[in-house]
Amino acid sequence: MRIKYLFILLVTLTALSACAVINPHYDAPSVGLKSLRMVPGKSGAIPEFEIGLHLINPNSSTLPLRGIFYTISLDGERILSGVTNTISPVKGYGEADITIRATIDLLGGVQLINRFLRGDKPSAEYTFTAKIDTGKFLSPMTIEEKGRLPLFENDRRSKKEEL
Repeated sequence: MRIKYLFILLVTLTALSACAVINPHYDAPSVGLKSLRMVPGKSGAIPEFEIGLHLINPNSSTLPLRGIFYTISLDGERILSGVTNTISPVKGYGEADITIRATIDLLGGVQLINRFLRGDKPSAEYTFTAKIDTGKFLSPMTIEEKGRLPLFENDRRSKKEEL
């Protein structure tokens, strides 16, 4: 009977000490889209993209990164997605630039091209979403960045200059 109570006490103390490690004032890291360029794909037929990301750790402790799942959408259609698990930790109050690869979503890309061909849209709304797994007691963090991307700007200027 005494061993049972000792075991329960040990489990309770272990659980409480684990909770003490979790910092309730932990801020989510900032992830910004830095660059995007097309590169030859592994299969040769389907292009891939290199995406440059800029990570900022606003916390005093090092941010261990186990993996990132990311997507880029234009006007709600997912066109790029990828995953990586080869990211170095970001020191406390530190910054890091990382380059990741993404593959194109052909179905989303075709639907997006059809939508643009039907209408005269000078821009599209982009959404960059990253789900970051730190491997800590914290659940994965999801970060989203939105903005507008100009489309066909050069074509419109050249048509106006011709008139």
